[in-house]
Amino acid sequence: MNLTLELAKPKGAVASQVDLSPPDGRGAVSVVAADGTETTHFHRDWVLGPSTRLAVLVLRPATSPRPVVDRATTPLEAWTLQAASPAAAAAAVATLREWLEVTKPRRFVVVANPFAGRQKARGVVADVVVPLLQLAHEGNEFDVVETTHRGHATDVARSLDISRLDGALLAGGDGLVHEFFNGLLTRPHDWSTARLAVPVAHIAAGSGNGLAASMNAVCARVAVLAAVKGWTREIDAMATFMTPPGADPETEPGEARFCNLSLTWGLVGDINGGSEAMRWIGPLRFDVVAAVRLACKRTYGARIAFLPADDDDEEERADSVLGTHDEEETPKTAADLAARVRDTPLSAIFAPGSGWTTLPAHDYFYFSAQTLPHQSDKFNAAPHARAGDGCMDVGLLDGGGASALRLVPTLLDQSKGKHIDGRNTGIQYQKVRAVVVVPVDPAYRPAAWARYAGDGAKWSARATCAEGHMVLDGEVTGWAAALRVQVVPRLLRVFAPRDLDEEAFARHVPKIDELLPLGATWAQ
Repeated sequence: MNLTLELAKPKGAVASQVDLSPPDGRGAVSVVAADGTETTHFHRDWVLGPSTRLAVLVLRPATSPRPVVDRATTPLEAWTLQAASPAAAAAAVATLREWLEVTKPRRFVVVANPFAGRQKARGVVADVVVPLLQLAHEGNEFDVVETTHRGHATDVARSLDISRLDGALLAGGDGLVHEFFNGLLTRPHDWSTARLAVPVAHIAAGSGNGLAASMNAVCARVAVLAAVKGWTREIDAMATFMTPPGADPETEPGEARFCNLSLTWGLVGDINGGSEAMRWIGPLRFDVVAAVRLACKRTYGARIAFLPADDDDEEERADSVLGTHDEEETPKTAADLAARVRDTPLSAIFAPGSGWTTLPAHDYFYFSAQTLPHQSDKFNAAPHARAGDGCMDVGLLDGGGASALRLVPTLLDQSKGKHIDGRNTGIQYQKVRAVVVVPVDPAYRPAAWARYAGDGAKWSARATCAEGHMVLDGEVTGWAAALRVQVVPRLLRVFAPRDLDEEAFARHVPKIDELLPLGATWAQ
């Protein structure tokens, strides 16, 4: 069945009628305008009193299909339509709402970090998020909370009444999302329910906005549309245990933190950490510090172990090492989902026959673990990363192979992710299920670390640094005596537009089996 309605105010349009047809299960209404182009309706159609007129709001992307990461503001159009009678108008509204899947109101919590990036979050919420939620359905309800201090979003997520919520809209950077998800996952009694019951829409208002970019929802209107439509997908998370400095990494793994995006150390960690004082200039701060770090190279000594996920045999081996989780049983805490990595002594992990692939002590310039492609809306750090594939994509660059001349050409255009092509940059790249990193600097390490350094370790002549910045989802955490990380598949849920094309992120890079795997030149 189609609806044919008169345009009350065509505003220069050649056509006098608009044909509305069902969305074929896609949750949107198609409109063929005067120029014959297909558009996608937004989410509210209404009649004010017993009127013969109704309106339809339309989000019309500038191009179709949209760019891989669409940073443009999608225009919002209002179509005023004329029905034959008030009854016909009311019937049209009811039909449209059924097609649009907005027959019932929704309730959200909106959390904004007014200090993120260039401090635009408050304006984005007032000018975009709130008006669109109000337009989406007159019955929509939402509470707006502004964070005032580090960890505030975690406290908000822990205290929510999730039974009354359909989701959360987080206006800020990736650090705000990180805090909120960790709040959901550390709720004492219902974390397992909360992690999926409260999907998150990232309203990009920070410096990096990696989650929004990985969902192709950098435009705030697109992110809100996905939320009011209820379009969701499940994503992996990384359970991360950081042994604090001074503690024994053998037996003290540290408290769990969950990353929904990335974990970096070395070059990218130093760029994030070294630019904290320059937040006022926005994303440009990353480029400034990157230029300094490429000119003045710093490397970090470490021993690394990992569980590959390249084929069925390696997946089976990883399952035997990590154990399998009974989905019918809910662990007491989310951290228990990674109990094997957390509780296994490091000496057992690095022992021969442990099932782990180990790399001898070496100095590294770049380390990155990603469950989603983008670290920022301009940096496609892990083009082969996919939401919900049960893996993290790890990139490594050893200190001896790091060269500014080799890296600069790819860093000038980071959107394509070409830096992962080891033939040009020396970067090693591989999908893994778990990874352990033990910093072991020959000049500074305590005696307790010596057992992980390995015999016959060869070090670069350049000085390695004992510390450095470890960064979780854009949040600078300082340094750890050891780092244990395991992927927890499909742990979280996010709102995402229906036209997200994850395969497009890897369009300009070699296939993953053509890349240089981890430790290709010195794996044991």
